[in-house]
Amino acid sequence: MSSMKSFLATRMKSLRPWMKTLMARMKDLSAWAKTLAAKVQEKPWVKTLAARMKDLSAWAKTLMAKVQEKPWVKTLAARMKDLSAWVKTLATRVKESPWMKTLVARMKDLITRMKTLARKMKNRVASMKMFDTFREEIQVVFERDPAARSALETILSCPGFQAVLLHRLNHALWRRGWLLLARLGAHLARFLTGVEIHPGARIGKRFFIDHGMGVVIGETSEIGDDVSLYHGVTLGGIKWDKGKRHPTLHSNVVVGAGAKILGPIVIGEGARIGSNAVVVKEVPANATVVGVPGHIITPAAGSPIREAGGRDSKAEGRAAMAKKIGFQAYAERRDMPDPVQNALDSILDHLQKTEKELQALKTSGGGRSTTGGAQQKAEKELQALEKKQRKKISRKKGARKKIPRSNPE
Repeated sequence: MSSMKSFLATRMKSLRPWMKTLMARMKDLSAWAKTLAAKVQEKPWVKTLAARMKDLSAWAKTLMAKVQEKPWVKTLAARMKDLSAWVKTLATRVKESPWMKTLVARMKDLITRMKTLARKMKNRVASMKMFDTFREEIQVVFERDPAARSALETILSCPGFQAVLLHRLNHALWRRGWLLLARLGAHLARFLTGVEIHPGARIGKRFFIDHGMGVVIGETSEIGDDVSLYHGVTLGGIKWDKGKRHPTLHSNVVVGAGAKILGPIVIGEGARIGSNAVVVKEVPANATVVGVPGHIITPAAGSPIREAGGRDSKAEGRAAMAKKIGFQAYAERRDMPDPVQNALDSILDHLQKTEKELQALKTSGGGRSTTGGAQQKAEKELQALEKKQRKKISRKKGARKKIPRSNPE
């Protein structure tokens, strides 16, 4: 405290000369202003202006006195006073009159009715939107399910339709903070439809679930518009942490029966997920994923497939070689080959080429011993190559059976 006092005393001492200088400057400024005012007052035009202003003030006073003495001015002032008193009396009578009280009450009632009507119109618009959504969901069922026959049948017996409608109700409760009630509604919906959708999942328009049994959609899942799911589909998580842990499906995605999409990955717009595929990586737009683990397949460009469903010569040769070495290739769509199948086809093509070269050696060799020795050597090499290819094929078939561990919810 003493140090603060000493500091302030020091500062005040240092400011004293500055304050003295400022006061002296102010005195000089005041003296200069007085001198200037005296000089200005001594100017002839200033004296003339002051005299004119006095004359003008006297003329204005004389004019006002003459005007006030006029009879019509006095009459006008009296009439204005009477008018003011009459207006006050009229306002008091109007305010106290019964019809004015009735009018005020009617106006208040009209305002109340207008507010009620606005509230009803708002509710009507909300209900119209709800009915539009209801009609849209029924229309989606007719578009994507050939078995649907009537709207009543769809409402009463389509579990996917019922699950989607119940989820929209539960999601509305979830957004308004009624978490327990929303979870109970989701539990009831699972009991009735066999579809488990967490009320926190965000689902777009025209969402369709076919058959529905066994579908699981996690809390942080996000689904776009015009998405279709089949039975047994899981949109699950692979970690226990809170936050985003479930997949995001963009618009126009189709997920086949039994497919599993795990983790906070993104499935691009227009993608197709094959049945029983296990997808743990992001999928670009308009891609198709099959297999376990899932891998992307693309349409074959310029494949020489004969019209009328025929097979080309390479395909026939591959089938013959696969039959010869004891391997039956799994079925494939000709317009959408599997990358693993493409690799196997390359192996079969190589084996076929090797066999043709061996046959050419047999044909051109005749009975010469040197050719016979080369032929035996080529046959041994072919057998060793076939054995090696069988091992590769068996290893790839074993790798395709591995399924990653996952936490569906």
